[in-house]
Amino acid sequence: MSKIISALETLELIEEGVRPFAKGMHSGVGVEYVEFTEPLKLMGKVEVYLQDVLNTMRTSLRDISVKSLKKITEVTKMQWIE
Repeated sequence: MSKIISALETLELIEEGVRPFAKGMHSGVGVEYVEFTEPLKLMGKVEVYLQDVLNTMRTSLRDISVKSLKKITEVTKMQWIE
């Protein structure tokens, strides 16, 4: 994956049925892990589901950012940073 998508080491997979689901992504730098907001079923040709992975990454990061911005008003700055 790191040769295809910069800074992405691996996808966290759930092996169910014939095709797996991607439930999150591991960074190639450090120990960062981001869970997708919705699992992604890896269906069809690799060219198709790699675009689905990119779309899911963007959607998940956007959703997490919105959630984080809402949370900053509910907790102290130090709690939000942690």
